[in-house]
Amino acid sequence: MITPIPTGINFTQENGQLTITRRWFSPIIIFLLFFTILWDGFLFFFYKMMFWGGMPTFIALFPILHVAVGIGLTYSVLTGLLNKTIITVYMDELTIRHRPLPWRGNRTLHRNDILQLYCEEVSHRNGHRHSSSYRMNAVLSNQRKLVLISGISDRSQVIYFEKEIEKFMGIQDVPVAGEMRQYR
Repeated sequence: MITPIPTGINFTQENGQLTITRRWFSPIIIFLLFFTILWDGFLFFFYKMMFWGGMPTFIALFPILHVAVGIGLTYSVLTGLLNKTIITVYMDELTIRHRPLPWRGNRTLHRNDILQLYCEEVSHRNGHRHSSSYRMNAVLSNQRKLVLISGISDRSQVIYFEKEIEKFMGIQDVPVAGEMRQYR
């Protein structure tokens, strides 16, 4: 069966290697960029006024949690703007790398350690709003579940990852408990 390449995915297969690349950028990053600029800008001017205004130093400790949030927001926005996930598949090895900025989840798995790949839907609730994200997991030879890629908003992307990697590595697709329903 031919599977079309989903939007936002680059796919190459050459020299015994399959490479799937996915950019992290999504429209929400634009909103977060403006929000982060406002957040960090407020903190910058707060500290500038505090140090130039002769306020007591202990007041600088008050917004320290806000500074930590600002640092986290800034880094998250930068990764959303710049990062890509690069999945490289060989007959006997699967590597997942997030670049250029460091992010958790880089890993290398040998083919003998992978029994099955499957996709899972993760539901999120915020008040009355409901949304879903998707992740691709592996069932390892020790029967443990390992999350390989998470936070994907496009269902077709994780299905594509699973199908192409299984096909390339010769993994027969079998149902897994907790696997999201998909059209086979």
